[in-house]
Parts: sequence; structure tokens; C-alpha cells
Amino acid sequence: MTDKFKSFIALAKQRYRITLTSVEQKLLKAIVKGEVADYQVKSPEMILLKEQLDLELLKEQLKGLEDVEKLEDLEDLDLEKLKELEKSEHPEQLKQLLAAIAKEKEINNPATAESWGEKRTLSAKFIEWLCTDVEAFKYFTNHGLQVRGAKISGKLNLEFVKFESLLYFTECVFVEKIILKGAKVEEVKFDGTHVVGIDAGSIEVRGNLYLHNGFQSKGEVNLSGATIGGQIDCIKGHFSNPEEDALFADDIEVKSSVFLREGFKAEGRVILSALMATFPTRKVMFYLLKE
Repeated sequence: MTDKFKSFIALAKQRYRITLTSVEQKLLKAIVKGEVADYQVKSPEMILLKEQLDLELLKEQLKGLEDVEKLEDLEDLDLEKLKELEKSEHPEQLKQLLAAIAKEKEINNPATAESWGEKRTLSAKFIEWLCTDVEAFKYFTNHGLQVRGAKISGKLNLEFVKFESLLYFTECVFVEKIILKGAKVEEVKFDGTHVVGIDAGSIEVRGNLYLHNGFQSKGEVNLSGATIGGQIDCIKGHFSNPEEDALFADDIEVKSSVFLREGFKAEGRVILSALMATFPTRKVMFYLLKE
């Protein structure tokens, strides 16, 4: 345990709560080290299989798969693609690997978050404290706050909070609505994360805003009046709020581009009115999309 980590623990006990869970301590450690706090479960079968792999043989077997050249590429495939490949004819080693990767992804699928226990649960209040305490922010690196595979309990409320760093949640689950109204953040990413709505009206993001790669919202995502210094990426994002606004992005300013394609889906209205640096005039687009 480094001196900086010990000091961060002491600060959290003094200013947040005297007793910290192992889940909370793991996040503090990741922040200090500039790493992702990864709560995903590693399959024992997968670990054992990797130890037994003949990498040269596997490399030959992977040549037949599109866009896959190495093991990391295979692990980056989504569950749907893995299931599709499992049904095809492949050498035994590759079939075993496909099955093991698919099983691990199923365990960590946000859709199965009801089965995630306390070891994967973070309190929204703890995240709020980390993002608002001036002394806590001194322990952050330029990698900000990055969480993978956690369930966030309670309502995350960062209304009008100034957090000048990265705020990344990958394949996480938020059980209550997220409030980012009027917040100022360096960059925001909800990559493959499931939420029950986001109120980010008038948010200011210096970099990019990602709601993509399997992002799902069962409730309105409000970006009205937002200012985005980079792009808004909703590729492969799913927005659901039937008969109402699924994505409400009225009167926003985007310095780069807005991507609503390649698997983007919405059930409900999608309203986008954006002033973009690439166009001299305001462009208004209205969509009514159904699954």
C-alpha cells in the first residue's frame, strides 16, 4: 500500500465514512494509480483455458475470422457476435475459446445485474463525494474516474458540479436516474452501460460525450442546452421511452459531429436541434423511431 493510497484512505474515512468497503477502497486505489476500477468477474474456465492455449495454433485458426487477428480482438467482440461464431464450424481450440469468452461476457452483461452482489456495488453517494471534495480531487491523475462492471446504487446527482477530469463508466448499471444538469466535465463516457434515464440539461463537456457500444437507457436522456467540445457518439446506443422523448437534445452546441447510426435504436421521440461548428446555420432534425 503506497503512502498516497494510505493518505487517500485516511481522507475518505475522515470526510466520507469511517468504515470503507473493499469495493470503495478498490476505486480509491484505481484513482491513485490512474487505472480503471474493474469489478467484472473473471471466469476460472477462461483463466485456465488461456494458460493452456497454443498461441501459434490459435493465430492460424483466427485467420478465418473477419477483423480478428489476435486474442484481444476476439475478446472485444460483443456477445451477439460470439454466439453467432459459436454456431459455425471451427477447430476445437477456437470453439472452446469462443464458448469461454461468451460465458464470461454473459456473467458480466449489465442485463444480468440483479445477480451482482455487494462486491460489485458502489454507492452513488461515494462517487458524488469523490467528484465534489476539493481535497479528494488532489489524488486524481489525468485519467480521472473510470469504473467497469459495477452496479451503482442510489441516485448519482452531480448537478452543477465542476469535475475537470474524465468520468467513464463501462458496462455498469445505474439503478436510478443520473443527474448531470449544468455539470462541467472534461469528458463523459457511458460505454455499454445501462441507465434508467439521464438529465444532462445544460451540461458542458470539454471533450466527447459517449452514449454508445451497447449503452441502454430505459427513460429519457435529456441533453437540452448542452455544450459539447468534441462529438456526441450514440453509435450502437439504445434509447427507450415509449410515446415520449427518448433522446431530447434541443438547442445544443457541438464542436464536432453527432453520430446516431450503426445500430443506434430509439423507442420514442428523438429530437435534435444542434448548432455545429461544421455548419454555419442551425440544423434541426426530428425523428420518431420505433424498435
